[in-house]
Amino acid sequence: MTSRTTLLLLLMGGVALVRWLVPPQAETPEIVAAVDRQRGSAASAPMALPQIEAPTSKPSEAGDADTPGNAFEARVAKAPPVPTPPPATPVVATAPPPMPTVAPTPAPPPPSPFQVIGTWDDGAAAGVFLSSPTGALFARAGTTLMSQYRVTHVTAQQVSIVQTSTQHEWQLPIPRTSPR
Repeated sequence: MTSRTTLLLLLMGGVALVRWLVPPQAETPEIVAAVDRQRGSAASAPMALPQIEAPTSKPSEAGDADTPGNAFEARVAKAPPVPTPPPATPVVATAPPPMPTVAPTPAPPPPSPFQVIGTWDDGAAAGVFLSSPTGALFARAGTTLMSQYRVTHVTAQQVSIVQTSTQHEWQLPIPRTSPR
């Protein structure tokens, strides 16, 4: 070993021995004087520290004790304020526009219960043979058929029949016969 290393080891051993033999002194905090930064010198009197008051416990609005520092004390949350509703605006209801009125179309007439199957001309008055739900009928102008239909006109081209209860009229064509 070199002399330098030996010297360093001896020095470290001496420091350790002194540390072991001499107990450390209790350190007391020192009050440091305030420094006036504008002048750059220390003030002659030590600066007094501001006193912090501990908050006093007083019951809150909800009635519980709100003691600061007690993390385990039960606390009741305050109810949020009730919002005030906005002022009501008048609602004006308008009636929908009237629906356009459509004239009802008349129901189509019921089909005629009769059909012309032939004609008869004896010189006095023209007559027709009609097929009906009850069978074949012969009719002239003014004849009542099945107690509810009346023959009003008989011409060479058509027969007019009126239902007496509803006054509905049918125009039945007379078929043309070919000459023999």
